[in-house]
Order: sequence, then structure tokens, then C-alpha cells
Amino acid sequence: MVFDSKTGSIYVLGRLSDGDLIDAHEFPGDTRHLTQDSRISDAFANAATRLSQHMAGEASGSAHGSDFYRYHTRGLDAGKWDLLAFDTAATGGPPLISDHQMEIDCERQMIYVFGGRAGHSMVLDTKSQTLLIFGGQREDRYLSDMFAFHIPTSTVTELYSNFSAAGGPDPCFTQRAVIDVDTQEIYIFGGLTRSKPSAPPVLESESPYWIYRYDRPDIPGKWSKLVPEKDAESSWPQPRYAHQVVYDAKSKTVYMHGGNGGLDTEDTPSDSETRGGEADDDGQAQAGDMKRLDDFWRLEIVRPSEEEITRRALFEVRKQQFREMCEDGPPIKALTFLQTKVSEVVNHDDPEEAKAFRLLLSTHLLSAFPRAAVGDPMPSSGPPSVSGPSTVREDSPPPRKRSRPSSPEPAASASNLVSVVRWETDPSEAEGGAPSPERFRQRTEMFERLMVFINEDAKQPDKNLIDMISDEVSWVVEQP
Repeated sequence: MVFDSKTGSIYVLGRLSDGDLIDAHEFPGDTRHLTQDSRISDAFANAATRLSQHMAGEASGSAHGSDFYRYHTRGLDAGKWDLLAFDTAATGGPPLISDHQMEIDCERQMIYVFGGRAGHSMVLDTKSQTLLIFGGQREDRYLSDMFAFHIPTSTVTELYSNFSAAGGPDPCFTQRAVIDVDTQEIYIFGGLTRSKPSAPPVLESESPYWIYRYDRPDIPGKWSKLVPEKDAESSWPQPRYAHQVVYDAKSKTVYMHGGNGGLDTEDTPSDSETRGGEADDDGQAQAGDMKRLDDFWRLEIVRPSEEEITRRALFEVRKQQFREMCEDGPPIKALTFLQTKVSEVVNHDDPEEAKAFRLLLSTHLLSAFPRAAVGDPMPSSGPPSVSGPSTVREDSPPPRKRSRPSSPEPAASASNLVSVVRWETDPSEAEGGAPSPERFRQRTEMFERLMVFINEDAKQPDKNLIDMISDEVSWVVEQP
């Protein structure tokens, strides 16, 4: 299956149904309907039958040559097939192979073929002129390695010997992948997996889709799962393998067609792409009637804009502002702030966000308690009373120790640092003492929520240092 970025059309060649059949279909970009293209089928009727949907595959019957065809989609020769080579091996090309991968560089008019394994994925980063190859099967092993081949220098870099250990999928076979060179992301869909070589093939039923992000193609990136929302699980395609996907870089849309929805107990890794069954709820392949899929799906990649991210961050900050106004100031002032400043950064079309906005009134303003219940700020003049009674509510949970301090530094400790650190007053800060431990905890939690909008390479790790320390500490005593 290939995508024409100029016309928005998708071409599907070949299928394997009840028998070995040749047919071809075109998905015109203007009609949005999949139609059979007799020009492709009739012109290719005398060619050898393919088991896999590739332009050059293993021939069956009496045709033993690795033939090579070209089809014209437009111009005076539209609908015409050209036989470029009956046997590519005889002209210095690849020998008779099947389930290989092909990538084309339209600007340089180059086609790249890799068949050193079966059921793998290969994508081309045209900007850096790098081929990324991963997964697949070699002999009896499912592979979880990933390589980058730099075309200008013919340099191969092993990115992962086992990307499963780096947070990626299990060793996979017949998965499909597409690349977005602008966002430097690879989208991986479906496929069979094996957690270990001796395990049977498994068709994942939960989140069989992955995203691989990278900054440079020759440096390992990061794997993450593409998990659907619970309400949208029923509208997602069922897990599959040996399917086809193409990507429209202009509209950021993935198209997926066909494949197998299960396995047969008699399948072997070598013929699993041509047999099918049904998968149980756990994703484990089970016996059953062979089931082939003929559905057609579209996946749109939607990303929040900078304005949307700014709006969400402002909503978090103003929620905390409103919370403090309910505790410190008159109710009418807090209510006005809620109706103006907070309301203007709320997406009222989002049910969850609108509900959170409505709850602010009942949970904070209507149930506001006196300021002393939360903790009065320390007076700006006079030494703080370290041994005095605490003004924190008795039922308030103690602040949880985190890698960032969850309580303000005691004034007594701060005074010891005067000789080392010079304290400067921020003119934008309101005059007053330090916030109470409870308020400090609230602001810290708000800060943690804001960190969701920051790239992971620009912030500290999500894990807390306290969580990494074992509860048991071994003491080593040296004998005198």
C-alpha cells in the first residue's frame, strides 16, 4: 500500500483471501471511497501471485525470477505497467526474496531494499538520509534490535540491541511503521510479539501502538505507548498483524488497511503472515477459524497548540490563586476572580474541565474556613517563634518528603546561611511571612502539575529520591 502525496490517493496492490488472487484498488483523495482499479489488475494479471503486499515479492508456480515492475499513476502512460527486470539478481539487484522492505526517495529517485530478515520495519528519514530498521524475524528468533544506516557514508549504527529493555515493545514481527520527518517520530502499529524465544507468538490486545521519538537518528530516542482513552477503546481498530499502513505528512494522518486478526495453533513463525485466527481477551493467540480483516481506518495525530498549553497552565495557576483568595480575602473578591479570571481560561466544552471549574465554588468558596485554620503567615517583624504552637489543622496530613522540599525552610536554619547566601527581596512578592506548610504543599503540587507541560529533558526526573532509597540501610562497622 502506497500513498500519493500530490493527489492524496492510496494504492493497494494484491491480497490473499480464499486463494492466491491478484487485484488492485485505488483510494482517490477526492472521493474518499476505495474502488477497484481495473487498469492495475488487468495490466498485472499475467504477473506472478504475491503472498505479501509488496511491489516485488516471492514468485509462485513456474515463475522463479525476482521480477521488478513500475506502474504509472498519471500522465500519458497512466494505467500502464513497465517490466523493468524479469530477474533483478541477473542485473546486479537483490535475489529472489519475500517479505522484504522497500523505501523510495522521490527527490533523489532512489529505491532502497532490505531483506536481511523477515517481518521487519524500515523507514527513511529523508532530511538526514538515514534508514531506520528494527524488529522482524531471523531464523526462529523475533528481534528487538534497531539500526540506523546513514546512506551518504554507508555507516551502520546499532541504536538498540534490545529496545524492550529501554521501554519499547517486546520482540516483534510483521509490525508496520511510518515516519514523520518533521516531528522526528516513528509510529508503530500492531504485529506479533514474543517476550522470550521459547514463548509462542502473542497478538497484543492492549495498546499495540507505539511512538518512537528521536532528536538525531544515530542516537537512541525514547519509546512511548499510544494508549486510547477508556471511552474511545471501542472505536479503535482491533489488534492485527501483517497489515498495511501509510502516512500523509501534510494532514498528519495514518491510514491502515487489512491484516490478520488472530493466529492458528498450527502456525509457525515462517508462515504466520499467511494464516489467521482470533485472539482472546488477553491477547494470546488461540485456535479458531482463520480470520482476515478487510477494514479501513484513519488515525489523525492531534497535538495541543502553544496557546492550548498556555491556557491549561494558566488554569492550574489561577485555581491555586482562587483557593488562596477563599482563605485570605473576602468572598465577594474571590467570587469575582472565579467568574472572570478563572472562567476565561476554562474550556467549557470539555466535560471534565468544566466539572472541575464548577467544583471550585463548592469545595473552596462555600466551604472556606477561617485563615487561622490553614496557618497564619509568620509576621514580617520580630523573631519567629520556633517552639510555639502550630497553627496547622490537626486533621491535615503531614507534608510528604519529596526530592523538592515540601515545607519551607525554618527561619532558624535560614539565619545560619546569611554568611553564605545573600537574600534579596523580590519586589513582585507580597509583603508578609513565609507560607504555612499546608499552603507550601499546595503550591508544590501545583508546580508538579505544571511540569507535565515541560519536556522531560528540561526538568528533573519524575521519580523522587526518597522512593529510590531502600528502607533498609546496612551499616558497615570497622573493627578497631
